Amino acid sequence: METVKSITTKIRSALKRQGTYSKDLEICIGTAAGSYYAFLLSQRDIESLDRSFVEEVSREGNIKLVPHPAFKTLKDSQESVRKALRELGLTMSTLAVDEDDELGKLIEDVESVE
Repeated sequence: METVKSITTKIRSALKRQGTYSKDLEICIGTAAGSYYAFLLSQRDIESLDRSFVEEVSREGNIKLVPHPAFKTLKDSQESVRKALRELGLTMSTLAVDEDDELGKLIEDVESVE
């Protein structure tokens, strides 16, 4: 699994390739890298699930099925990554990446979320 440091390096490289890197962006780069790492952790958690719901007991003692909290975490982290990348001006149209590049896959995945 990637580290926050390796993700930070990839984002910084992407900004340099498009000519928009500045040291002033380091806080935003760190935020984007942290959000992406949270996204990867959430994705890994979901991959280990064998069902998309959990059982919850109501105050009355009834059992009900509710969506697994990991899905909300994944959705929230996707939105955070999308916003952080947008702040940096990184989109698929402005970022030329290899097909095997994890950041490129992330951007594509995040942009496809509605």
